[in-house]
Order: sequence, then C-alpha cells, then structure tokens
Amino acid sequence: MSGDNKQAGSGKIFNLDAFRTARHRATHRRGRWRRIFVRVPWIWVQRLGVRQPGDDTYQLAFLLLYENWRNGGQPIVLSNILAAEVGLSRRDKWRALHNLEGLRLVRVIRRRGASPQITLGDIKGE
Repeated sequence: MSGDNKQAGSGKIFNLDAFRTARHRATHRRGRWRRIFVRVPWIWVQRLGVRQPGDDTYQLAFLLLYENWRNGGQPIVLSNILAAEVGLSRRDKWRALHNLEGLRLVRVIRRRGASPQITLGDIKGE
C-alpha cells in the first residue's frame, strides 16, 4: 500500500490524493458571479400588476429579489451603485422603493447619510 492510499474501516482502499483533488474542485470559486435568472413569487406578480416596459419599479423589484436570494435572505443595503447596475438613478431608486413599500412588498429602514436597508416581505405569499 502506497503513502497516498488509505484503508477505510470496512477494509476498502481509496486514493486520498484523488479525494483531495475532488474536494478542491467542489470548493473552488469561479471568479466573479453573474446574474443569470430571478425567480419571481406569484404574489409579487399580482401586486405589481401590469406596468409599462422599462418601469423602474419592476427593475428594482427584480434586483431586490436577486440580491435577497444571493444574500440568503439577509437585509439588503441598497446603494446608488447597486441600483445603477440596473440603470436606476438615485431618484428612480427612491421612487421605485416608495412604490414597492406602498404595495407592501418591502420594508425600508431609512438611515440618514447612508444607503437604505431593505427587507423583503411576502415572498411566500403569506
């Protein structure tokens, strides 16, 4: 038996180097993440209703849903830079936030001199 092969409790031999390589592949990051898709809860579709294409409220809603998924449900700090990534200006961001808040889809914690903190509500249609 060579140095890289180990014997398991059942008496079977496995290659430790192959295991380490497979584990490294599984934990290796692929670089910068990309936005590929957004799952939209039906309750959000119902509350948003039919809007005009390019509506800022839709753009922000989809961005917030994606960020909520990416952050594991943690509150989202919505900076102007993050909003600009989907083509929203500061004014557009606040207008869309106000609309989403009025539809009871988000809760906004406004912080003077800092980006707002957003918590999503009604993701599961509760």
